[in-house]
Amino acid sequence: MRKLLALPLPDDFARETLRQALRRISDVDDTHPVLRDRLEALEGSKGLPSWSSRSALELLGAGSAKWIAHFDKQWCKDNATDWKQHHAYLGRVRARAETLAASAARNNAEEMVELGDLQRRLSVRADVRGHYERALQITPGHAGGLRGLVQCLPGTERSLRLDCLGQLFDQSMPNRWWACRVAVAELEKPVADGSLDEKALKRWRERLKQAGRPKAAPGRN
Repeated sequence: MRKLLALPLPDDFARETLRQALRRISDVDDTHPVLRDRLEALEGSKGLPSWSSRSALELLGAGSAKWIAHFDKQWCKDNATDWKQHHAYLGRVRARAETLAASAARNNAEEMVELGDLQRRLSVRADVRGHYERALQITPGHAGGLRGLVQCLPGTERSLRLDCLGQLFDQSMPNRWWACRVAVAELEKPVADGSLDEKALKRWRERLKQAGRPKAAPGRN
């Protein structure tokens, strides 16, 4: 494990991970700014860093083994209760997701959105697009379905993402600020030919000003 942790990440994986991280928008539930906001505040580069060829463990010197064992033991002691609670929580999430998956053919839109949210909570790589699409088939314009679909669509489906955000803006007042933030971030990224849709970007920026930051997290309906 120590040798593996010292290795740089594969370039393709690192680029995709960075791209996904930069797509995230700060939400009212976040306790810290997302990577995009932190880099903008620091005026930092949004590209991949130059990987260090040395392990950070070398900074501990000859006594590294002793300190690793010490901190590992201390961490286990300090986090035992929280870890058990987290493990139990994941167990409840997994059980609820399995129940909803078993009844998928009978689920309503709200339950399909819940299923997608729970499976994504268990794994960021979970294929949940179909759950949100099914929710929108059952209840067109469902806010939770639109919001969930936006978050799992790939960058290559930009038009669909913007269409979903437009529907979310029009049909869900509690989600307007979030939709505007995501749309502005999407439109600030140039398309393949390097151009920007200035008209759409201006319109969404105006909407963002009008929406204002919400005082509470938006609901799912």
